[in-house]
Amino acid sequence: MLRPASIVADIAGRRIRASRGPVGDLLERLDVELRPMGGRETLAALEAGGIDGADWSTLPANVAAGLYGAGRFAVRARHSMPVTEISVSEAAWGAAVARRPPPVRAEGRRLLRPPARRLQRRGGQGAVRGARGGATLLEFSAASQARLRESALAVFEDWAGRSPAAAAVAAGHRAFLETLGLLAAPQRPAAPRDGSG
Repeated sequence: MLRPASIVADIAGRRIRASRGPVGDLLERLDVELRPMGGRETLAALEAGGIDGADWSTLPANVAAGLYGAGRFAVRARHSMPVTEISVSEAAWGAAVARRPPPVRAEGRRLLRPPARRLQRRGGQGAVRGARGGATLLEFSAASQARLRESALAVFEDWAGRSPAAAAVAAGHRAFLETLGLLAAPQRPAAPRDGSG
């Protein structure tokens, strides 16, 4: 029987399915034994006890795939993929905004609201179905969340040095955490007063 990973310390030494990349780097910083594998392999490995857990998909998708028949605990998390965003090239966006700025933004918001609502609804339904199926939803403690966030920031910093695009993404993540009040804005040195330097 798998024990719940209710605090970050509990996942140290666990064999967890996750992809290589920032998420895998984060888990390895927490002393997780990373096991990259595909979806079908993941379910089989959970059932056979070859892995202790999986960073796999959204709660509704996990319920539908039957993951909680083998793994009885789920750490409540929000999905990290930009599933309610529209991605276009910089050139196409610049041309569209130059022609008609308000309609482009308004139409984008109009298109994204329904799928965002569906995802929220499915997340709630998935939680209910998971609980009915015997899955226990867990929350990280505030202290564990803080430790996880600290490790994530170190991963952001590492990946930010790999390319200008990665640096922009990392800066965006930091700024978002600052707006939520989960991270203090960096202190800038005070400008010297006239005649003081």
